[in-house]
Amino acid sequence: MAQKGWRMGDEQFIQSNQEASIRRAYYQLSMKYHPDKNPNGQAKFQAIKAAYNFLCERGLHSDGPNRRHIQLLIRAQSILYSRYRKG
Repeated sequence: MAQKGWRMGDEQFIQSNQEASIRRAYYQLSMKYHPDKNPNGQAKFQAIKAAYNFLCERGLHSDGPNRRHIQLLIRAQSILYSRYRKG
């Protein structure tokens, strides 16, 4: 039983270590290609920013249901219900 707890802690350490390296790489690249420091690097900066956002959201999605998707589904169901009720 103690071994299982150790494994979970180890996985959490690995995940936090990966998040830290992603964050560190993002800050280094964003400083290099930021439009204020590199006028020709705006397209590269936007690509770096999009990749970072994707990687951050991917970590949030793996923890369970996505709150935004659930809200969107409920809104769509409400709209369909109101249209069905009127018709």
